Parts: sequence; structure tokens; C-alpha cells
Amino acid sequence: MIWRGSPRQLSAPPEATGLDYTEAHLAQIWQQGGAPESMLPQEVPPQHPPSRRWPRVLMGLLGIAVVGGGAVSAFALAGRAPTPSSAPSRAPSPSATRPMVLAPEQLAAEPEAFAVTLTWMQPLGGAEVETYDVFRDGQLVGSVDGPATTYTDTGVVPGTAYAYGVAARVSDFASLRALVQVETPVPPLKDARVEGTFNVKFRASAQTGFQSYTGSFNRGWVFKPTCDAAACDIRWTDVDTKSLKATLDRRGDTYRGEDSGDFNSVCGASPVTSDLAIVFHVTKAKVIDGAWRATRLVGTVEETEAAQLGCVSSSATLSITASLLQ
Repeated sequence: MIWRGSPRQLSAPPEATGLDYTEAHLAQIWQQGGAPESMLPQEVPPQHPPSRRWPRVLMGLLGIAVVGGGAVSAFALAGRAPTPSSAPSRAPSPSATRPMVLAPEQLAAEPEAFAVTLTWMQPLGGAEVETYDVFRDGQLVGSVDGPATTYTDTGVVPGTAYAYGVAARVSDFASLRALVQVETPVPPLKDARVEGTFNVKFRASAQTGFQSYTGSFNRGWVFKPTCDAAACDIRWTDVDTKSLKATLDRRGDTYRGEDSGDFNSVCGASPVTSDLAIVFHVTKAKVIDGAWRATRLVGTVEETEAAQLGCVSSSATLSITASLLQ
């Protein structure tokens, strides 16, 4: 065995005696010259209960200060006293920046065949309204600037139901929509605009003075209104005989006019002049290209021919039914 220092009075090792090392035996060895490092006892540090002062000490070392209200602020030790930090900034609450935009009140609708007029009232309270947005069936159709509280929608057709909504708006913020439902009325047939080319069916109900007469036939008639919109007087032209044309006057639901010309009547082989008196009214109509248009006409034509070229006078009463060609 190798020992540090000079062994003095070395006693027998424990292996020889079969005894374990004891504190007394170890003390004897240390007094005689020391023991190898492997045999030195390890000192166990004393156990002390945790000190209540360590949080403050640790916080002082780390530079942690307790800020009023429970918030903790840390700073680095740099050889000088720390500067108190400012309070943390907070994002503004949405309710603090969003204006209170209220929906319009007492929304009402006045329908016509081709227009709906909406009226409402400025909401009580809330922010001052900048704009009102008008919706038809969920689609934006127009806007008006406040303080106006009325809007007329001319993009409607007769006999149709619509749902309207009006929302108040301030900058980019809009209110809920005030809602109303309405149905446009169907206008009377007398208000239908007579326009376009019609196929006219003729059928004789009575005739006299003719040697022979074709009881039914067709002709083409063209009508052009004398006004830009709605129902009014019309200019009539016969497609087969361009010389037959006249202005038909509108009186309520009835159109009347007269003209003279070739209406396919002959005396021998020579054509004769026929006098025509036309009367008809509208029996059907519908919306076409945004207008209330006549699609069916019913009336009569009184045809007369004076005695001429050796032929006696003649006349016929013809019923007519005219249908719009589309």
C-alpha cells in the first residue's frame, strides 16, 4: 500500500481483522500520517431550512422590481440606478372607436307599376348618418346622402314582389337594415304601349255589293307611338300596301283611325280604292324591355268602296285580332 507521508505505528488493516472501518479507527489512521483520498470522508453540508429572505435577495441580484398593481418589471444592472419604466400601452377597445350607427326608423314603401318610392326617418340617437344604402332583394341598388330620407327605385316591373332594406352608414360602419316588402301593381291594359309589328287576322262578319269575297285573310301592321314612353297616339302602316297609313288616336282604352287606299278590292281587273275605318283596344299586355307593352289587340275594320269603274258600291265588316310578333 502506498501512503502519503511516513507511516507511524500502522495498525493492521481492516481486511486482516475482518473489521469495518470505524470513526475511531479512521481517526487513528489520520493521526498516524493521513489516509488516502479515497478513504477521506465526504463532508455533508448542513441542511438549513429555506430562508424567507432569498426572494428579496434574488430579486435584488436580478434587478427585479415589483410594480404597483402586481406587474413585474425587470432591468439589467449596469452600475447605476434603474429608470422606472412607463406603464405598458393598451390597444383601444373596439367600442371606443366604432360609432354607434342605428338603423333607419319607420321604413315605408309606395309601389307603382314601374317604380317603388321608399321613405324612412332619421334614427333617434346614435351617430349622425352620412349615407343611406338601399337594397332590393339583397342587392345594393342605390344610395342617398343624409339627411335625405327618401329613394325611388325605377328598376322594377309590374306584378312582382320585392324585399327592400335600408341601412344607415357612417364612414365604413353600417347599421342593421330596416326591412319592408312590397308588390308592384299590374297596370291597366289601357296603359299598355302599342308598338311593334303585329300579325293581323281578318274575318268577315258581314259584306254586301261584292260578287265574291274572301272571308278570312292575314295582313301585317306596324305601329309606332308618337311619344317616347307610356301609351299615346300611334302611327299605323300596312306592311303589304305602303300607301295605307294613318295616325290612330288614343281615347282611353280605344284607338281609332281612317285611311283610303288599295285593300285588294277590284272591279273587273282594275283595283279600286277602299275606305277603311279602324277601331281596336288592347286585350293583353306584358313587360317588354322594361315597358308595359300591348301584345294582343282586338277590334273591327269597316271597309267601303264607292261605285266606280262600272261596279256598284260595296262594304264589309271585318273583325280583327292582332298579335305582337317577337
